[in-house]
Amino acid sequence: MNRCATWIKRGIPVAFGSDGMPMDPLFGIQSMVNHPNPGERMNWQDAYEHYSQTAEEFVFPGGDSGRIETGKRADLNWFDRIPDDPGAPTEESLRLTIAGGRVVHER
Repeated sequence: MNRCATWIKRGIPVAFGSDGMPMDPLFGIQSMVNHPNPGERMNWQDAYEHYSQTAEEFVFPGGDSGRIETGKRADLNWFDRIPDDPGAPTEESLRLTIAGGRVVHER
């Protein structure tokens, strides 16, 4: 029910996290994509960015992860989705997770 999209549009820094119940970033992403208030909805790419790149910058400003770039840590999730698909990724669409440069999940 948070008005995150409004805060972001107003330039207020917002990072998403999954340290509360339920502990599932995909649930949070889907919640933003399907927000009960249509004016607060965002596409899944933006919601995912607030769980990854933006959250990394909040915790470790100038850190070595949060983006896929040369010299950054290889932490990433790979979803089976078409980039312009309006639906949020699901657990079933998660194909690969790399953390600390190692594959920790593969489907």
